[in-house]
Amino acid sequence: MPIFLYTDIESSTQLWEKHGEVMSSVLDRHDEILLRCIEGCKGRHVKNCGDGMLAVFDVYESRPLECAIAMQRHLAAEQWATIDELRVRIAIHAGPADYRADDYFGSTVNRLARLMATAWGARSF
Repeated sequence: MPIFLYTDIESSTQLWEKHGEVMSSVLDRHDEILLRCIEGCKGRHVKNCGDGMLAVFDVYESRPLECAIAMQRHLAAEQWATIDELRVRIAIHAGPADYRADDYFGSTVNRLARLMATAWGARSF
């Protein structure tokens, strides 16, 4: 059974409106950090979803919770140009899903998106 991890930048619309001149470079660096964490924890990047990502982890060989913690730590340590901080919401959920056309579908993925939407991007380490 796969384990899914879904991310989203909190208040990204306001960030784009306020810091549009630097958001492309911020998003590039955000993507680099998240991809490095996903790969380092033996996950697989499935797709970008706007300013977020969907990744999948094998239940036996990967570390999705460690990945989420690493993402938050690396994002918190980053200097974000004129943006004070970048808050990223993360949800993890396991369950069956249909796989087709290099993507995942079904109630598990839908529930994952709902869980992520209720998350708060602030972190305290």
